Parts: sequence; C-alpha cells; structure tokens
Amino acid sequence: MRDSHQENDKRKQKDVEKYKVWTLAESNELQKLMVDAATHEWRDSNGLLSKTTIERKILPALNDCQRTYPQCRSRLKWFKQRYNNFPQLIRHSSGCG
Repeated sequence: MRDSHQENDKRKQKDVEKYKVWTLAESNELQKLMVDAATHEWRDSNGLLSKTTIERKILPALNDCQRTYPQCRSRLKWFKQRYNNFPQLIRHSSGCG
C-alpha cells in the first residue's frame, strides 16, 4: 500500500516539474507574434494557424523561452478565453460605474 502512495507522489512531482508558468514578458511576446502572423497572412484557408506554422515561425522566436507546441497551444486557448470575456462584460454593462 505504501509503495503505491510513493509512486503516485513521484508521478505528481514529475507532472509539476513539466509545467512551466508563462511570464508576462513571454505572454506579451507570444501576442506580438500572433499579431505578426495575422498581418503576414500565415494562416491557412480556414483562418487558423497550423501546427507547422507555429512550430516553424512562432516557436523559433520564442526559443529562448524553450516552449513547446502544446504549451503554446494552451496559452492561445487562455488568450481566447480572456478575449471572449470582454465582449460579454461590455454587453452587460449598464453604464453605471
């Protein structure tokens, strides 16, 4: 029984070690790169950035941050959630502040 608890603790510790928190500077740099990607029309026919585009053009610019594609994708989802909150906030604003 004790061995299984130790194994679970080791797995949790390894998962925590894999996670790297995004700093404000890294987030800002990723945002700038996303804007550049949109202005340079690096998007595919669906209007989305493909995995190869992100790996070849955006991640090398973030190379000093040592980020991977899944980490970048996760941060882009985070940006999207924050962006979607603003129209909802403005829509439900009564003007009183």
